[in-house]
Formats: sequence, C-alpha cells, structure tokens
Amino acid sequence: MARTIVPKFTPENDFGVMVQLKEPADGQRAAVPITTGTVEAYFATTKDALAAAHPSLVCTGAHAGGGWWTITLQGGGTSRPVLDPILDGNPLYLIVRHPGNVRFYIVCTYASTREVTIPAL
Repeated sequence: MARTIVPKFTPENDFGVMVQLKEPADGQRAAVPITTGTVEAYFATTKDALAAAHPSLVCTGAHAGGGWWTITLQGGGTSRPVLDPILDGNPLYLIVRHPGNVRFYIVCTYASTREVTIPAL
C-alpha cells in the first residue's frame, strides 16, 4: 500500500523533492513522461497561484531522467521574519509548471522551525 509523504518546508534550510511529470500524448490515452524542456516551480498559498508567495520562494528544476525532475530551493535565501507572516497558518503548495500548459501542485507544510533529535551519548 502506497503512502503519501507531505514535504515540509522550513526557512533557512534547503528543500528538495523528486517528482515524475507526465502529460497526455497526442492520440494516446496513457500519459507519457516529460523529459525535455524546463520546469519552473514556486511555493504559493493557493493551488491556483500564478506566482510565488514571496520572491525568495522560487525553486529550480532539473531533469534527472525518465520523466523524474528534482525540484530544489536553497534555504540561504529564505528567512523566518519574512516568511512567517506570509506562510504560518496558511496552506502551502509547491506549484510545478512546464511549458505547454502542464501544471502540477504538491501539498506541503510549513514549519517556522525544525526539530532536531540529539542522540544520547
């Protein structure tokens, strides 16, 4: 049984996910993997957003092979004082767009801080 993992975004920490992107092929019922072009991605507070909730929330996408894309955001450009008022308590979506009107969203969560577990010595 497959389980759903909800990615968590925390300011000042790097973020990364791998997603498989597919689109309908002309004259075919089955979707085919997207393996060419560029992907644009960003975090937004609505799944229909056309732009990032803040300029620091724009991600990069790179094709990893077989229709799988790595979406990353370097955490150094994000900060809690800026993002908490925008994201804390709001839904968070990672929007992934590919030329040709292919658009996906991933439900994420936002955490102002990240818990660290320290092993006993």
